[in-house]
Amino acid sequence: MRLTIKDISAVQDAYDCGKFIDAWRAAQAIAPLAQWQGPDARILAGRLAGNLLAPRFADSRHLLAWREAPDDPRVLCYFIRCVWRRRGPLAAWQRIRAAGDLPTAAPAIQAEWLALKANLAAGFRDFPTAEKLIAQAHVLCRDDPWIHAEEASVLERHDLYAEALASARRAMELRPWYRPAVQYAANLLQMLERDEEALELLRQSIRHVQGPALLGQLAMLETELGRYADARGRLAEVRNGCHIPETATFKWLAALESDAAYYCGDYSAAADLAAQAGDKFHAKISDRLRQASNAAKRVRLPLAFVRQHHMTCAPAVLSTLCRYWAMPADHLAL
Repeated sequence: MRLTIKDISAVQDAYDCGKFIDAWRAAQAIAPLAQWQGPDARILAGRLAGNLLAPRFADSRHLLAWREAPDDPRVLCYFIRCVWRRRGPLAAWQRIRAAGDLPTAAPAIQAEWLALKANLAAGFRDFPTAEKLIAQAHVLCRDDPWIHAEEASVLERHDLYAEALASARRAMELRPWYRPAVQYAANLLQMLERDEEALELLRQSIRHVQGPALLGQLAMLETELGRYADARGRLAEVRNGCHIPETATFKWLAALESDAAYYCGDYSAAADLAAQAGDKFHAKISDRLRQASNAAKRVRLPLAFVRQHHMTCAPAVLSTLCRYWAMPADHLAL
């Protein structure tokens, strides 16, 4: 079914407000997303699927949009992200260089293109180029929240967490409860060891934003902070919000649910869910839980979190151990 921008306007309006479940229902009233045709419709279908934790389906929509309109600048932005996820940053960089600067695109699309190039450059640790590209994007679209969210990602790659948080907050000022910015900000607050602030931000955000993405991030943080019963209930909500079933997503969910059930003392459910996770680690957990006696107990060492920088895994581990023995040492100094 070929759809125009007018045909999907109600879906787009709900999507722009962060009402992803409402957008899904409006979309289903038109036709199943797999039947949508036309580059604009397929791009929106893919974006909606991504927010419903169906990344493979999302990529398939964006790849089909590119095959239908390979020279459309907006479609190219989403196509390059597909290449990046599926084939890696080098393949994406080669594609983006071959496409050029998109001189005929609207300023907003040119800005998004520049921000995408900046993020790729940051992935290669070329921060001078990344900073230059982000600056150019801001000139084209000063008040685009997505550009500020991309800037937050670039700065995080540079291990500049406070500056990245400022960019994420700026995006939220421009568009309150903007889902990508909320997720960046919550993650960055964790990097800055401000877990309670991250928790409060995510708890407030789910009052305004529908969909499983923020719920899943909140559940993982609640697990890390020992709020296991809250996390378990939250993960049930995540499962209910995944309207496009994907095996990888449900395996990921089963692993998280297994952890939460285990911490809640429900070892039988934890074992069953661990078996569904489909990875070697959780398979071993499942076996051990089934073999454990009722007298078995859990021992947890209070090891603090230390965020490693680029290629600083070993120093971060040493810094964690030093903290445990009350001999703090900065991991960058190590």
